[in-house]
Amino acid sequence: MIWLRTDERKEAFNSLEKTYRFILEGREDPYNWKWVIIALHNSTQAFMVLALQGTASLNVIKEPEKSFEAIQHGGEYPKEFLLNFLQLYKDIKSKNRMTQNIDSKCFSCSEEIDESMKLLNDFRNKFIHFIPCSWSIEVTMLPEI
Repeated sequence: MIWLRTDERKEAFNSLEKTYRFILEGREDPYNWKWVIIALHNSTQAFMVLALQGTASLNVIKEPEKSFEAIQHGGEYPKEFLLNFLQLYKDIKSKNRMTQNIDSKCFSCSEEIDESMKLLNDFRNKFIHFIPCSWSIEVTMLPEI
C-alpha cells in the first residue's frame, strides 16, 4: 500500500520546491503561474507555522484554550482551525509571538514585503475559491510578489 505522508516541514520544503518548478514551467505556459501562487502560499504558510507553533502546536490555532483544556483534562478535542495566513504573517512580525523560543527572532519586513504577502494571499484565495468568471492577470508582475 502506498501512503501520502506529510507534516508542516514537508509542506514547507516540498511546496517551495514545487514553486521553483512551476516558475520554470511558467516560462513556457503562463497557466503555471496559478500553481506558483498556490504552492508559494502553501510553503510560506507552512514556514510561518513552523516558526510559531510552539511545543504543542497550540500557538497557530484559532481557539488554543479549548485544545489545552482537552489535553489537561482528557476531554474531547475540539475542531481545530489554523489561524489565517495574514494573522500568521502578523504574528511572525510580533515580538510577543516570536520570542517564545531562545533563538527566535521577529521577521524583519518592509512595506513592499507586506504588500506582496497581501497580494499572495489575495491571489491564492481567488484561485482556490474561484467564482465563475473571466479573469486576466498580467504575468509580468507576478515575479515581484
